[in-house]
Amino acid sequence: MNATVVWQKLLSEEMTGDRLKEALAQVEQLPSSIGTQGMQAEILAKLSRWDAEREPQARSAIDAVSTALDDASLPHRCEAALHAFGAALSLGDISLSEHFFERATELASDDGRMQVRMYCHNNLGCHYRGKGEYEKALHQLKKALEYTEVDEDAVAIHWNMAATHAKLGNVDEAKAHLERVIDAWGLSGARLETHWFDGLPAAVLREMRERYGAQ
Repeated sequence: MNATVVWQKLLSEEMTGDRLKEALAQVEQLPSSIGTQGMQAEILAKLSRWDAEREPQARSAIDAVSTALDDASLPHRCEAALHAFGAALSLGDISLSEHFFERATELASDDGRMQVRMYCHNNLGCHYRGKGEYEKALHQLKKALEYTEVDEDAVAIHWNMAATHAKLGNVDEAKAHLERVIDAWGLSGARLETHWFDGLPAAVLREMRERYGAQ
């Protein structure tokens, strides 16, 4: 199992403390590289939600990545910077996350720079939404859409924007973004039953289900 497989498997499952510990153990068995260092940093930072003692370990891992990024001979530096960005964001350190956002953008290839910006703005938006700072979240998500080149990425951002507008009680805006999501992913893919849309009137959700056909 390589690092990419470990990470993709982690992203595809519910991110519990036990699942993160399992992924961390798998990464620690892989050959050391700047990529695995970045992955360890992000996993440790996410684990700190359940275990506060993991935060110093995460910050130490982030520092190691930061130092390694200066070595131009190393491959996969952009990916490592993105993991460090995610780690800093998980720790709630916005200033540090913005630093690694800039580093990842600098290190990205010309054809990958838009994707990096989209990824970082989207994740910043999700972070702010999770903290209840919905206007800041919308600002970041709108920026993410500006840098989106892949339809599937755009749909995911529309879902995030719909959920954020729902929290603000912006019914028309939430519906408009949800329609884009349902057109692409179907009703079940839009996950209308989740708590993200509890800010919308029940009648609106019922209307959406009836219009697109209950699944």
